[in-house]
Amino acid sequence: LSVKDHGIGMAPGIMKDLFDFGVNSSRRGTQGEHGSGFGLPMIHRFVTAYQGSLHIQSTQKTESSIDHGTVITLILRGDLHGTDLD
Repeated sequence: LSVKDHGIGMAPGIMKDLFDFGVNSSRRGTQGEHGSGFGLPMIHRFVTAYQGSLHIQSTQKTESSIDHGTVITLILRGDLHGTDLD
């Protein structure tokens, strides 16, 4: 599952801490909305516990950038039988 937005994107310095509960990497969004910085670490922990993965690509908006925004891709395993998670 991939979700793409065309918001302001994220700088590499923000992206490196996205999954760390100890670092609040939230900032104001395109329309000034606030985030908690809690959602992505929580989703990452849940997905990896079930042997999935979460990947993020982002291009930060600049004055001259046309293609900016973020793509979040969630990969889940289809079969968990025979594991401790079934």
